[in-house]
Amino acid sequence: MNAAPPYFVNDIYKRFINPNASPRTYVPAELSQLLRGGGDGVLMGWYVTSVNDVVVWIVSGLWGRLHGLQPPEWYWWRFNGYGYFWEW
Repeated sequence: MNAAPPYFVNDIYKRFINPNASPRTYVPAELSQLLRGGGDGVLMGWYVTSVNDVVVWIVSGLWGRLHGLQPPEWYWWRFNGYGYFWEW
């Protein structure tokens, strides 16, 4: 929650949305992202019944992709970070 707003403001908002804005413009953008992140956390806490539910959701979402990438690594030695990027 504390790290996401600066990433959004510095990497996306300053670069693509409003590159010529004054520094005073970035404060409300960062605060809005902070509130959105806090709101997301409250909603997740409201609906999630246990930490196990979250872990199962994350693992089930990543499990198939992880095992889909294993065979290219076995047969193609040049499968590197770029291969992972384009596979996703």
